[in-house]
Amino acid sequence: MKAGILKNEELGRLLSKASEDADVYAPARRGADVSLERFRAGEEPALDYGQFRLSAKSLFFPQREVLCTYEGQDVHQVPLPDRPTVIFGVRPCDALALTLLVFLLAGYTLNR
Repeated sequence: MKAGILKNEELGRLLSKASEDADVYAPARRGADVSLERFRAGEEPALDYGQFRLSAKSLFFPQREVLCTYEGQDVHQVPLPDRPTVIFGVRPCDALALTLLVFLLAGYTLNR
């Protein structure tokens, strides 16, 4: 693996390349607000922001989602996404909180 420095101008191209194989979420400015949104090739991520409008956990806990469908008496499961997810631009404290959330939901205990 080659190490180097990535210029801000090249960030959009990197995320576009990553979005070929994964669902990429990056900071996007919509008016005065910045939120994590699905990255679209050709766009540049917002890099000058203070806080997201919604927490990064909203990507993991949507307000609404389809859990199953049914036809008559038959219940059908909704398949889980089969592509990896990349979340770019999350603050270190939010990344740590998401990691702890994974431990909590998986049933792990944290020993001090």
